[in-house]
Amino acid sequence: PIDKGASNVNGIWDADVATAPTFGEIGSQVSKLLTDAVLVAHNAPFDLSFISADFVIANVPMSDILVDIIGWQWP
Repeated sequence: PIDKGASNVNGIWDADVATAPTFGEIGSQVSKLLTDAVLVAHNAPFDLSFISADFVIANVPMSDILVDIIGWQWP
């Protein structure tokens, strides 16, 4: 189950993902979509820790291109 506190923040509830496939079921497709892609994230190490763990658990290779915007200065 999704933690209620997390659901309050992100708006994603158990019912929203009840019929969604697991990452193990779609990991290969996700990997193909990310091939030659550049992932851009705010606080990338935090996000990447979850994403990479799912790839490891699913035994699927992951793209290693990432841009972390946490240190960028916006005009």
